[in-house]
Amino acid sequence: MTTTPFERLFGRRLATRIGLCGAASVLVAIGVLVALDLRAARHELTRRLGDNLETAVAVGADRVDPALHAAVAASGDAGTAEFQALREELRHIQSQARLSSPVYTLRRDGDAARFVVMTNDVPYVGDKYELRPGTRATFESGVPGREGPYDDAHGTWISAWAPVHGADGSVVAVLQADYEISTLLAELRANAVQTAGFAGVGLFLAFGLAAALARGIAKPIRAVVAAAEKIEAGDYNVTVPEDRLDEVGDLGRAVNRMARGLGERERLRTMFGKYMASQVVQELMGRGEISLEGEEREVTVLISDIRGFTPLTEKLGAAEVVELLNEYFTLLVEVVIRHEGIIDKFMGDAILCYFGAPVPLPEHRARAVQAALAMQEALGAWNVRRLAAGLPVVATGVGIASGKVIVGNIGSPQRLEYTVIGDAVNLASRLCGKAEAGEIVVTEGVRLALPQVAFTSGGAIDVKGFAAPVEVYRLSLLAVGIRSPAR
Repeated sequence: MTTTPFERLFGRRLATRIGLCGAASVLVAIGVLVALDLRAARHELTRRLGDNLETAVAVGADRVDPALHAAVAASGDAGTAEFQALREELRHIQSQARLSSPVYTLRRDGDAARFVVMTNDVPYVGDKYELRPGTRATFESGVPGREGPYDDAHGTWISAWAPVHGADGSVVAVLQADYEISTLLAELRANAVQTAGFAGVGLFLAFGLAAALARGIAKPIRAVVAAAEKIEAGDYNVTVPEDRLDEVGDLGRAVNRMARGLGERERLRTMFGKYMASQVVQELMGRGEISLEGEEREVTVLISDIRGFTPLTEKLGAAEVVELLNEYFTLLVEVVIRHEGIIDKFMGDAILCYFGAPVPLPEHRARAVQAALAMQEALGAWNVRRLAAGLPVVATGVGIASGKVIVGNIGSPQRLEYTVIGDAVNLASRLCGKAEAGEIVVTEGVRLALPQVAFTSGGAIDVKGFAAPVEVYRLSLLAVGIRSPAR
């Protein structure tokens, strides 16, 4: 898959993404805070200045003599004593309000206004001035007002005005004061930029902290990824650190549990998969509590070997012997697995099987005899095919014994084998040696488990390793309707 440099930089590195996200979040937060702070400061500035202007013009309007004002308005002459007296009054108001901008009066002239008295050194009595809506409302209602901030050709302003009442109570003029706030607004913006600069330092620190946090998260996640890749490759001996108490630690512990579980399942599958029924293997893996350490179990042991194997192999080459044994054991293994038995081991031309472990099998004696019969039947059919091909037949004898044995992993750390040991194994081996070709020899306990099968008493025989004679029973192919091919 083709990736862009941007994707390679930001798409693959969790630490980078978390760091950038953290920095971006801080940047957005700083931007919002700076904008809100600037807006609040601007609002507070205009409110405070507007209040001061309103107070100044409200107090000052009462100090303007309407008669003197009317005389100046009528004469339009800035050199009169009336103009000088009013200008001094306005300058006093300007000084009290600590204003650097002019204070002036306006009279209405139709849809316009005209200057009458002002604090400027160069007067402009009678000059026309825009009649703004707020000022018009004051002329009409007598209610003071203010406006701003607003912009004109000379800057950004806040204005306030109050009515000057004549002797009859009518509004004859308004007293207005302006404050130019461009410089103050520029200072606010400069402060905001300075604040943003300090915030940038915080942003850099936030990115570093976020990146450090991300690395602390990404490192154990990379360990989990590496462990998962090993598990995918079949290596279940992996361990992820579990020292963290957060969700990343939970993830590591879950991976370790998964690795242990998969390793145990694979060990069971490797140990038993080739030599027992798949449903038994699945049950073993699903149960979880199965013990492989060694335990006493009641099982039935079946041992079978080929009769006349040595003379048979003397007529065959090495490759032919191997081929014969492979075909022979393939038939027997399939039968044993089908009857839920376990293939313990191959011993030359002999096979050792058992029923009832590691998964308990209540009818283990019956299963063993049924498997032995099925083995003889399968070998009979196989020998028919061998005779047809001009090959020598292969006859086998079977010995079956049941009893308590020890089952579990036996061996060294370098090689362990799940197997059975006990008197039942030794006895089955001795009975197998007593069985003729096509014959099954069992103990009395096994016979009693299958009363419907017509066993023939073989009497009590001496068995090496057993102090007392053992009562045995025989079952031939002909007794169950299975005919051995002619030899």
